[in-house]
Amino acid sequence: MKIPVLFQYLAAAGFALLAGCGGGEPMPGVGPLEPDTDEHVYDIRVPADCDFEEDYQLVIAFHDNGQSEKQVLDWWDRGMFGSADFILLVLRAPFLGQTGYAWLPRDADPGSDTARVAAARTAEELVEIALDAVVAEYTIDEEDIILLGTGTGTDIALWMALTDPWLYDGLALLDGTGIPGWVPGVRPANAGHLDVFIAAAPGAETVATATGERFESAGALVEVHTGTAGRHDDADALGAMARFFSLSFGGQGIETGEPDTLPEGEYEEDIEP
Repeated sequence: MKIPVLFQYLAAAGFALLAGCGGGEPMPGVGPLEPDTDEHVYDIRVPADCDFEEDYQLVIAFHDNGQSEKQVLDWWDRGMFGSADFILLVLRAPFLGQTGYAWLPRDADPGSDTARVAAARTAEELVEIALDAVVAEYTIDEEDIILLGTGTGTDIALWMALTDPWLYDGLALLDGTGIPGWVPGVRPANAGHLDVFIAAAPGAETVATATGERFESAGALVEVHTGTAGRHDDADALGAMARFFSLSFGGQGIETGEPDTLPEGEYEEDIEP
């Protein structure tokens, strides 16, 4: 089975050593944190008629705080991406939140840039492990890897896209709160090649537009979408995202309901990847 040269290089050199290459990564001496769970957890979805000889686009997704990987898997399982023709890799945040899982430990100072960077590096380790599993089974189009973040997961997606600009080609931000100061700045060198899709619920258009303008000024191709149904994660927004990245067709006219949530203080049992 063919494994793209990019991932052969990752396996040989080590993902952690490559983090920040060309992206102006801040605080290079800050290392990852110890995760709260024993093992990194992730899950994968593939097209129903998956052709093992075909190179597929890969979407790497980061859920919102207080959720788990099932938040994004639910979108796929309910057909909200339309006729999906890509591989979806969804990661569980490595820290326990007040509800569900979080991208920052509960005892960390939320205002500390050092803590944020250390937590982001923990997520990088999670991606390394999950990518190894994906490329062992499927062939990936190494020139079309897309990062998707929803809610606070957008911060992790931004970090990775701007820190490793040579590795990722697309960025989908669903209802984020803008570009945090602890991630590398948006510049032509690390963002000019990106295709960027931003979805915001009504009332959050100003932040979404400002984020889009920063990427556009760096040379990125940008689409800002405001959901007609009042959500950033409905079939209207997800279908528009799929069409923007040529991931699938459709995604319209599907009942969305409320996203899955976890009861406060309860966690899903770890699942084997």
